Amino acid sequence: MDIQKLGHSLARAARWQERYINHHLESFGLGQRTLPFYLTVAHNEGISQKELMEKVVTDKTRTTKAVNHLVKTNYAERRTNRQDNRINGVYLTDLGRAIFPEVVKILNRLDRLLSDELSEKELEQFIKMLDSFSSTVHSNMVELK
Repeated sequence: MDIQKLGHSLARAARWQERYINHHLESFGLGQRTLPFYLTVAHNEGISQKELMEKVVTDKTRTTKAVNHLVKTNYAERRTNRQDNRINGVYLTDLGRAIFPEVVKILNRLDRLLSDELSEKELEQFIKMLDSFSSTVHSNMVELK
């Protein structure tokens, strides 16, 4: 088997997923670049931008741009941390919370499309393999530092 086939197949699947998300979330002003930040804030209200950057596994610039976009679209706001004035927490606004159920519906529909032809056992194995791939690459990236 050509080893590049695995990487190519993963990248191709990711691109189709990106196109689906961008198309279906366009009306909300969300897309593949901002969605991970939106979802992370929704599940971790008050998260600092540094923590957000680490959870999404990206850099400061992309995190700042994404949070600025969420603030501009009125889905999130920055608030000063009461314990440490130097830190801003990111919170969803009422509008950000209001769209959450619809965003989840769209993502659940995508998950059903992705897993429709897999048995429950195959899906569990596939997710386990993807997690293993991520873990292996991550641990090798840490070793390179």
